[in-house]
Amino acid sequence: MDCHDALEILEADALGAWDAEPDLVDEARRHLAECDRCRTAWPQRHDWGRKLSAAMQAVVTPPGLADRLSAQLPVAAAVNADRPSSSARRIAWVGGVVAAAVATVLLFAFWPASPPVTLEQLRAASDASWEELPQFVGRGTPPLPHEWGPFFELEPSQVRAFSPLDSAQTVALVPFQFVLRRGTEPLQGRLLILRTRQLVDAELPNDSFATAPIRYLRGGRGAWIVWTEGDWVFACLMSSDRAPVELDQFRRALTRSRPLG
Repeated sequence: MDCHDALEILEADALGAWDAEPDLVDEARRHLAECDRCRTAWPQRHDWGRKLSAAMQAVVTPPGLADRLSAQLPVAAAVNADRPSSSARRIAWVGGVVAAAVATVLLFAFWPASPPVTLEQLRAASDASWEELPQFVGRGTPPLPHEWGPFFELEPSQVRAFSPLDSAQTVALVPFQFVLRRGTEPLQGRLLILRTRQLVDAELPNDSFATAPIRYLRGGRGAWIVWTEGDWVFACLMSSDRAPVELDQFRRALTRSRPLG
């Protein structure tokens, strides 16, 4: 059981709206006991669940809304009837408070986003094992930085989902390597891709890829740069002993007017 499913089930059970297999609740509780990330996220999610329940007590279901929403549900949602989907579990959870149709609408309208992460939390990406991270699943493939386009193509299978410590936020993580000159060892690093709303406002960088200052990772285990492009924040990390120099060389190469031959 992954973190997402465990927290979904615990939320539903806390409100008395989980009527599926009781074994899954036990499995979710075991996951919570063993997962530092979920133990940190659970108290806040539980608190928001109680607040949402209280706020929705007075909601009145508009006539015919449930039928209209039910008619728009995709048929594919009923394919796996043995195990409720995440959406079905969330609807069932809120349905214990008010009508499920109204809950479906209001949940997305009023459920608060996960707290934005800090740059300090993003530093944990340097320690994450890429091979063990799940594949990134989101609304469309995240973009590459503008200057990277002539040199790289984003292969969806190489994009993994990384959740910074103490946060339910999900960030796209992409490994990369770049050969400065033929016959030399490639420069290797990682690219983090997240929405601007996922980073705390006070730490949103105003720099571009070409002007972002080089930051040292904690413990001197590498360096990174962080910059903003439109609605996206990018962080490029390298963890070699010569990371600051290599990162500067890498950036200079990518900001040239044309790709290297």
